[in-house]
Amino acid sequence: MMKNRLITAAAIGGALVLPVAYSTLGQVPAAQEHSVVLMQDSEDLGTREKPVPLGETFDVGEDWQVSVVTVDSNATADVLAENQFNDPPPAGRQFVLVRTTTKYVGEETGSPGFDLTYKFYGSKGNTYTTYDSDDSCGVIPNPLSEVNELYPDAGGEGNVCFAVPADQIDGGAVIVEELMDMSSDKSFFAIE
Repeated sequence: MMKNRLITAAAIGGALVLPVAYSTLGQVPAAQEHSVVLMQDSEDLGTREKPVPLGETFDVGEDWQVSVVTVDSNATADVLAENQFNDPPPAGRQFVLVRTTTKYVGEETGSPGFDLTYKFYGSKGNTYTTYDSDDSCGVIPNPLSEVNELYPDAGGEGNVCFAVPADQIDGGAVIVEELMDMSSDKSFFAIE
């Protein structure tokens, strides 16, 4: 007996779904659907080699879910306009402004500005912090540090900023880690 096969595929949430319907020629089509789900290998997601895509949420440590929402790789004018006392970045650098969302999923309370550390991973392997004098941006718009204490399932959004050499921005990433969780791995987030 000859069978017709209809195979369609759709990507849904990082998985490939292949529903397959079979019908026998000469008979009333009997629709049977079998789904095969091929999951994306997420074991190495969040590493330097496979950073979390821009806009996706990722578990950082045991208590946080973080997303890098937007990245302005040349925010110098915006940062300088935020406060008249802000200095321009050192020669050869530009301000990189990162908008991030955080959600506390722990059992007590957390403060993203204190519990999480952010670094910029440059394309040549150097890292840039939010607190080193050469890497700091000064006063920035909507800083993440102003998000108050969060209780379980509460979230906040704000900016972090880095002064990064212009030749290390393309191909760079944002590193986020939970400060007080010594078992926490660094999580890398794509900037584009």
